[in-house]
Amino acid sequence: MSINHNLENLTSEQNQNLGLANTLLDNLNTIKPSNLRKSSLKYDGNKFTIVQTGFNHKFLIDDIHLAIKGDYQAHKDFILNSVLKEIDDYNFSDKSMSKYGNMKVMLESIMKYYGFDCSVRYPLYSNNEDFKGFLKTLNISIEKVTLN
Repeated sequence: MSINHNLENLTSEQNQNLGLANTLLDNLNTIKPSNLRKSSLKYDGNKFTIVQTGFNHKFLIDDIHLAIKGDYQAHKDFILNSVLKEIDDYNFSDKSMSKYGNMKVMLESIMKYYGFDCSVRYPLYSNNEDFKGFLKTLNISIEKVTLN
C-alpha cells in the first residue's frame, strides 16, 4: 500500500517526509507476517494518519512522526518502550501459547523493522554504530525474556 495525499504542491520538506514515510511503510510491509493486512496511510501535509488498519499500524504512525522529528534519544526510548509494552502485554495476559507466539512475532518484527539481523535497512540509523549496539543489546534482552 502507499500513502495517499491530496496536496497539489508539496514543499521540499513535505516531499522528504512523504518519501521517508513511504520507506518506513515499505519496511513494515516487508517484515509483516503474510497473513496480516497491510496498513494504508494518508498525509495531510503535516501528519500521517491511518486510512486502513493493518499490521502494527499505531507503531508505524508513531515511528514515522519520531523519524521526522529526528530526535535520536526519543526514538531509542520509543523502541525500548515498544518492546517493553509487548512483554508487559504478555505478562499481564493468560500466558497462553497463542499470546506467547503473538509476543514473539511482534518483538521480532520490531527488531527487523529497525534492520536488526535482516535485509531491511532503517533509513535514519543504518550506519550509526551506537544504534547497532543498542539493537544488539536490546535483542539480547529480548532473547533472555522469550527463552524463559
